[in-house]
Amino acid sequence: MAEKPHSRTGSSLSRGNIILLMLSFLLAFVTWLAHNLTQDYMVYLQYRVKVTTNLEGYAPQAVSEEELVLGGQAAGFYILGRRDGRGKELEIRADARFFEADPSRPNTFLLDLSKFRDQLDDAVGTSFDVNYIPATPLSFEFVPQSYKKVPVVSRLTVACKPQYMETAPLELTPDSALVYGNSAELEAVTAVTTQSKELSRVDKSLRGYVPLEVSRGLRVEPASVAYSASVARYVEHRFTVDLSTVNVPSDKQLILLPSKLEVTCRIPFGAEIAPLRASGAFVVDYNDFLGSRSALVAPKPDGSIARTLFSYSCEPRFVECILSDNRTE
Repeated sequence: MAEKPHSRTGSSLSRGNIILLMLSFLLAFVTWLAHNLTQDYMVYLQYRVKVTTNLEGYAPQAVSEEELVLGGQAAGFYILGRRDGRGKELEIRADARFFEADPSRPNTFLLDLSKFRDQLDDAVGTSFDVNYIPATPLSFEFVPQSYKKVPVVSRLTVACKPQYMETAPLELTPDSALVYGNSAELEAVTAVTTQSKELSRVDKSLRGYVPLEVSRGLRVEPASVAYSASVARYVEHRFTVDLSTVNVPSDKQLILLPSKLEVTCRIPFGAEIAPLRASGAFVVDYNDFLGSRSALVAPKPDGSIARTLFSYSCEPRFVECILSDNRTE
């Protein structure tokens, strides 16, 4: 009787089952790994900190000598990407007032990074939720630089709408700046200027910032300054007023030639004009007469009246003063 050949079907199915089983295990492992890597875990990561500041007499940037250790929650994928926990540099800005000089080392300053939580959160990004920042300060060594303090000159112009005017000179804050560079170039620097800017058709007070300009190769600190301009609506009046004298001793008399004055003034919109026309609103001060080298003195508004005026001009600009004794019978 002939021998039946062996069946290969069972053998093939066994190998197929084994391969399928291995693929299933592999898929399950990948799924488990992906699931775990998307979960958040507590982790501590180390960073070098690069700080930009405005310490007087020093370069604007330095890198921390020590590493900053931050603790927080991060996904497994993020932690895996930072598996050594080192090497990344964080950049922040810190005003000079937050630095404390290290008394043991020249040109070295200490900075407490726990005061810069928001900046550190932005620097590390949304993948790392920081909940621990050590209060131990980091050390930064800054390179000294030559510098010079010079005034800031405005190149801003204010053009108001009709019936509006500047009621005070435009102010810059601060009004001086530090210019850094080599000594030879600094000798020629006497001032820095703002960028040229025209503010047109202005009908209200203004505040803003304007960059400073400096020659190439030099650095200016601060890079920009604040400006403010007071603007208000006005009404212009012209009238004739009788002059009065003030601070004249009782035994003296000051005669004014002429005794009347034509005044052109600007006052706030809606303000009363009557007080300006009253006798005694514009005066000649006896003390001004004594300080004058001639008998000519400029009339001026009385103190209480002066506070209500935006501007004024008088015709004539000067009056002649004749001093005489005040005779009493």
